[in-house]
Amino acid sequence: MAQAMDDLDQVRVAYGVERWGVAGHSWGAELALRYAARFSDRVTGVACVSWVGAGDGFRAEYVAERERRLGIDLPR
Repeated sequence: MAQAMDDLDQVRVAYGVERWGVAGHSWGAELALRYAARFSDRVTGVACVSWVGAGDGFRAEYVAERERRLGIDLPR
């Protein structure tokens, strides 16, 4: 994640942008939010689409539901 945030900031610098809005979908939304938190002085806004939230607090429920729905087909 740290490398991805650094890469994203290098894109900003390469385009000569001082501040910008960041947006992401799914994992990209996690990246956008963490980037905005780390570089708040470089971000004007954040948009997150189809995102589960910061951290892994969702994971246990997600895994349980995935296993319930897929059952014996999960390995496939």
